[in-house]
Amino acid sequence: MKKYTKSEILEILESTDKGRVLSYSADRERVIANPLLKDRLADILGEAEKMDGMPTPTLPFSSFKRFDIDGDRYEYEADYFLRRRKLEAFAIRAWLYEREEDISALEDIIWAVLDEYTWALPAHLWGDGLKKLQSDGYMVDLFAAETAQTLSEILVLVGDKLQPIVVERTRRSIRDRVIGRMSERFRWMNWSNNWVAVCGGCVGMAAIYESDGEELASILYTILDSLVRYIGGFSDDGACLEGIAYWRYGFGYFIAFAELLCRRTDGKINLFDDEKVHKVASFIQKCILPGGKCVSFSDGHSSATISLFATAKLSEIYPDIPLPSLDTVTMRYPEDVDGRFALEVRNLIWAPTALPTDGSGFATHVLEAAEWYVSTSATGTSLAAKAGHNDEPHNHNDVGSFSICKNGRELLSDLGCGKYDRDYFLAETRYKILCNASFGHSVPIINGEYQQPGRDFCARDVKIDTTGIKMDMSGAYNIPTLESLIREVRFDAESGAATLTDTYSFASTPDEVLERFITRTIPKIDGRAVMIKSGNEALSIAYPDIVTPSVVEFDHCTHSGDWVKIYAIDFKLTTPEKQFTLKFEMR
Repeated sequence: MKKYTKSEILEILESTDKGRVLSYSADRERVIANPLLKDRLADILGEAEKMDGMPTPTLPFSSFKRFDIDGDRYEYEADYFLRRRKLEAFAIRAWLYEREEDISALEDIIWAVLDEYTWALPAHLWGDGLKKLQSDGYMVDLFAAETAQTLSEILVLVGDKLQPIVVERTRRSIRDRVIGRMSERFRWMNWSNNWVAVCGGCVGMAAIYESDGEELASILYTILDSLVRYIGGFSDDGACLEGIAYWRYGFGYFIAFAELLCRRTDGKINLFDDEKVHKVASFIQKCILPGGKCVSFSDGHSSATISLFATAKLSEIYPDIPLPSLDTVTMRYPEDVDGRFALEVRNLIWAPTALPTDGSGFATHVLEAAEWYVSTSATGTSLAAKAGHNDEPHNHNDVGSFSICKNGRELLSDLGCGKYDRDYFLAETRYKILCNASFGHSVPIINGEYQQPGRDFCARDVKIDTTGIKMDMSGAYNIPTLESLIREVRFDAESGAATLTDTYSFASTPDEVLERFITRTIPKIDGRAVMIKSGNEALSIAYPDIVTPSVVEFDHCTHSGDWVKIYAIDFKLTTPEKQFTLKFEMR
C-alpha cells in the first residue's frame, strides 16, 4: 500500500473540497425508496420503538470494576452495547424520517453517551485499569473510536436538526476524547490486526468530518502509516487468519474509511488501488458457504453474517467480486448486538436494489500462504481444512483441523470463538478452554497429549491443490517419539465425499492414540459407521477396524455467553504400533 508524507497529504487536502463528504441527502432518499431494504427499515423502526419505552441503562461502577476483580466483562458490556444499539437505531430513524419526537429522543441518548466517564471498555485498559482511570478516562480503544465516529457522522446526517448545545458538546467531546489525542502513540498503532483498522478507520472518519488542514493531515498520516501494517498483516493470498468475523469487523471499517477518504481527496488517495487490498477484499468470497454458513477457523463464527455493505461496495470496486446472493448475507436488522453505526449506515446507503437469489458460483479455493483449503461440491457439501501454526492472530491450537457443512447444516465443526473474558486472553488459561485448545478440534490426541501453542508448533511439508491438503502435523505436538504424522484430506467436488488419512510413525510404540472429530450434534454409532444428522442433512463416517469409537460430551460457552453441548467422537486405536495408517471416509 502506498505511503504518503504529511506534506503530500496536506497538499491533496488543500486542493480538494471537504463539502463532498458533508451531504447524505441523496442517500437518504435512495435508502427509503430501495425495495431490498423494506424489511430492514421495518426492523430498525421496530427496534427504535421498542427502545422508546425502555429507560437508557446506567453504567454503574459496580459493573465497571468487575473485569478488574474477577475478569467478567459481560455485565458492563451488555448495558454499554445496549446504549450503542439505542444510539444507532434512534439516529437512523431520525435521519430517515426527521420527525420532531425522533430528534428529541436522539438528543437524549447522545446526552447520555456524552455523560459516560469513559468510552473505552474495562477489558481494553490493559493492566491496572481502575488506577489508570483515576487520572485519564479518555483511552482510545476500539469502542471509544467507534463512538467518536458514530457521533461525528450523526452530526453530518442530522446535526442541523439537533439543539446547538447538543452539537457543540458532542464536538467538544469528540475532540477531547479522541481527535485531540492522536498526537499520542497508542499501542494499537504498531499492530497489524483488526484494532488498527477499527481504531484507525473510525478516528480517520471522525477527523475527516470534524477537522481539516494540518491537523487532519497529521492524523491521516498516522492512520495511513498504521494501515500499511494492517494490510501487511494479511497473508499474501489475502486471508484473514483471525477468522472471518474479524475480516468483517476490521476490514469493514477499512472499507468505510477508505471510501470516505477517497471522496474527501477526490480520488487522489485511493486505498482500493492496491493489489494486496484487492486480495484481502476477495477473501470473503472464499469463506462463504451455502445456507448462510462460513469458514470458522480461529475466532470466527460458522454462522457469521456477511455484511451487505461490504460485499456490495467491493463488487462495485472490483469487477471480479460478484454480488452476494440473498442466502449468504443478512437482510434483517440488527446485524450484530454492538451498534456499529458506520457499518449499518453503509449497509443502507450502499445497498443495491436487488441481489441474486441463489448461491451459485461456489468453488474450490486454495489459499497457499494461509495454508487453507476450502471447497464446496455440486451437492452443497463444503469442506474447510487448514495447516498453519499455533501462534496465529486470535490463535487456536488447530493445526490440521477441518469442518464439514451441508447446505447450511454444520456436521463436523470448528467451534470458532468462545466467551470473551479475562481467562480467554491470558496465556496460562487460554488453551484450557475447549474452543481454543486442540482437544476441542478435529485433530488427534496422542499419549494424552494435545497440540502446543507457539509459532514453532506448526505443520510442515504442506501441499495444497484443488483436491485437498496434505501436511506433516507432528510438529504441532511436543512428543519426541512422534517422528511424523502425515494428514491427508481429500474432497470430491462433484459428490461431496471426503477422505481423511492419517499415517503415523513413532520411534517407539505409543501408549494411546485417539482420532477426535468434533460436532455440535449428538452422533450415533451405527455398525461400522458413525452417523451425524442435522435437519435434513446427514454425514456418515466410516472408520477402520483397528479403532473403537466412543462419544464424549462437553459443555461449551459460546461467544454470546450461552452454554451448549459439544460432542467429541473419539476413535481409539485398539492395538498401538510404531507405524500405522488410519483412513476415514465421510459422505
